[in-house]
Amino acid sequence: MRRADCGGVRVSNLTARVAFDFETYKIESGLGAPKIVCGAFFDGKSAHLLARDASGALLTKLLRNPNVTLIGHNLAFDLACALSGGLVKIDDVIAALEADRIRDTRLVAGLDQLAKGSFEIYRGRETHYSLEDCVKIFLGRDNAKQHDAWRLRYGELDGIPIAQWPAEARVYPLDDVRNTYELDTVLEASANRHEVTRQTRYALPLALGGFSGLAFDAVLGRERYAGFVKEREALGDQLAQFLKRVPDAEEIAGYKWSKDTRNIRRAVCHAYASTLVACAACQGSGERPPKVLKSGKLSTARKQNCSDCGGVGYAAEASGVPLTKGDGVKADRDTLQESGDDELEALARFDAHAKLVNQYLPEFIAQAEKRGVVTWGTEVLKETGRTSLRGGMGNMPRKNLRDCFKAPDGKVWIFTDYTGMELVTHAQNCLNTVGYSKLADVLNADGKPHNLLAAKMAGTTEAELFGDPKLKVRAKGFRTAAKAANFGYPGGMSAETLVLAKRKEDFETITDDGRVYAGIRFCVCMRGAKTCGERKTRKALRTNREIAPSCVACLEAAHELRDAWFETYPENRDYFTWVKKQLERGLPHVAHVSRRVRACESFSVFANSGFQALGADAAKEAMWRVWRATVTGDSILRRSEFKAFFHDEIAIETDADPDIVDATVRAKLAIMIDTFKGFCPDVKIGAEPAVQLRWYKEAEPVFDAQGRYTAWQPKK
Repeated sequence: MRRADCGGVRVSNLTARVAFDFETYKIESGLGAPKIVCGAFFDGKSAHLLARDASGALLTKLLRNPNVTLIGHNLAFDLACALSGGLVKIDDVIAALEADRIRDTRLVAGLDQLAKGSFEIYRGRETHYSLEDCVKIFLGRDNAKQHDAWRLRYGELDGIPIAQWPAEARVYPLDDVRNTYELDTVLEASANRHEVTRQTRYALPLALGGFSGLAFDAVLGRERYAGFVKEREALGDQLAQFLKRVPDAEEIAGYKWSKDTRNIRRAVCHAYASTLVACAACQGSGERPPKVLKSGKLSTARKQNCSDCGGVGYAAEASGVPLTKGDGVKADRDTLQESGDDELEALARFDAHAKLVNQYLPEFIAQAEKRGVVTWGTEVLKETGRTSLRGGMGNMPRKNLRDCFKAPDGKVWIFTDYTGMELVTHAQNCLNTVGYSKLADVLNADGKPHNLLAAKMAGTTEAELFGDPKLKVRAKGFRTAAKAANFGYPGGMSAETLVLAKRKEDFETITDDGRVYAGIRFCVCMRGAKTCGERKTRKALRTNREIAPSCVACLEAAHELRDAWFETYPENRDYFTWVKKQLERGLPHVAHVSRRVRACESFSVFANSGFQALGADAAKEAMWRVWRATVTGDSILRRSEFKAFFHDEIAIETDADPDIVDATVRAKLAIMIDTFKGFCPDVKIGAEPAVQLRWYKEAEPVFDAQGRYTAWQPKK
């Protein structure tokens, strides 16, 4: 390659550490990785700004040079753009990543703060470690973006010689690489430095999947949108009626109102309090008295809410109404859902529909109509070690939306997640910390941990509870409660916290007579209650601490469940004792295998970290290996495209040919299982693949007459 290919830059003249950054067209949702316009490079001595092709040529040489370490800020974005634009080869990038020669300073900063207990918090506000924030935090300067006039406009300069660019357009990219280089230098001795290259590696397939996106059926999406709007309007008309019984309620039109209006908070007061005490400050009006003008007349300006009662007109605290931390009347979905008031419960459902209609579908439809796919942003590292997805993909409802995502004609999607991953990681965690685990024994014997606990709670054997058709409904209820316990209690949850958390889940509990409750209701699942919330309390049963209004029967059942959980899996008492001692000694949590350090201030954070971090690390390593097999080597997976990673679920797309599908599923399974064994060598792990034409949460493995994995279809 001639010197001219690299814009005249001689690689041999560069030092062993080079910062680089690309400027691109403006990012647009649904359009994939943006086109690169230019690239900047800085090695501590000299800075270079090169046009697109020259910057790609130079980056290729640096990737292939074993003596050079490349650094950048949010590198997954830059590498994904370079790969998508054909500027560099995938083999060169993988080789450099696996040789630990690529380092992301954004991850250096985040991992350092994770170990110090200030992850994603800077001076009391949230930060995602942008270069601007990192320069403020670690370099003490606020001028990182002082020349950013062209930051979102580099597409306008594409094709124009750099020498003819405005001065600020030429300075900005060079500022970025100088700041990145200085940041890396200052953080040379940062905490968790050993983890940076691994997380840098994981960030790349995550970003590529987000840019590639999933195909979305815009026609079905529009049909669903129209149906949701119609149902929401009907709910709104119904809910408007509740105002008639709220004193001094303001008129509102149909469904066009917010849960934050004082009328709804007034209705909450009426639902929760048997006797209401008028606010002393406003005498029940909910409004501040009008100001007296200098003329002596009363002001006719719009009246404002009383600051003492927030406009509801009642002394809510004295009336026993649920309050926010700021002592305002609560109007969140959980409060409305637990009110016992039909209209307010309908409002909680209305709120769920509003999320579908306002947040997800319009954006998804708009993206799909541009390019046929929905794309999303990604975050490779949260406090727990897990990843997260932006753009609505990370917390999508279980129903009514996922099946709008449809594999292209002639293709299928293969979604594979680990079976009971956190059960396995917690069992390994206990083996590593306290030396034994009954849960591990059950898993290794191919037992069913949820069924075992369910049978104990039911006072019978697994064989009887799950073998007798007459006990099917009862068995399902106990198993639902046991599953909630097995996944909730290892992190140190109290019975009260479990009840509060599980009733907010995207789940429905149905009583024998057909009444539907949102979330998991332990009184129904374990006691067969006809009604949840016949008796309510705002006090924890065993500690008397203040809690949100809760069903007494649910709390009693959850306490019984927790006691049974400790008896069934006794290692948890020893594990909790071990966690307590670590905290008393002021020690941070150190992840198994990766040795990533996390400062933990609370018992639950430390307890959760033991198994969550282990699972996150294992799943991300599996993601990396599956993705690598789709782009390099001679595996059947080379015929596939990596699509997405959702916590522990890996999605790929491949040809719909039955033999190819079956071979691909099995190759992917082998990688995932083998990878996990490196993190949890003493506990069996399984993985469950689902071949799908559309995305369904409930999809399961299905086989054809020849025993090959085939596409799952919903029952009609």
